[in-house]
Amino acid sequence: AQAAAIERTLAALPLWERRTVIIHTQELEQLDTAGAWLLIRLYRDIRSNHCPIEMEPLRPSHEAIFQSIA
Repeated sequence: AQAAAIERTLAALPLWERRTVIIHTQELEQLDTAGAWLLIRLYRDIRSNHCPIEMEPLRPSHEAIFQSIA
């Protein structure tokens, strides 16, 4: 349920403005495969729109789950 709400919010982002997008990940307390998938899709969508993007390094505890589906 939360993933669907987050997905709708992300879909509404105005990516056509070509601003640098920074994904702040250090505030993530928990990350599951659905959350990691949403981050990956967001990153790919932004890049496909030719927007500059930066993503903070993930916490070591989240890196393994992120890499397992990337």
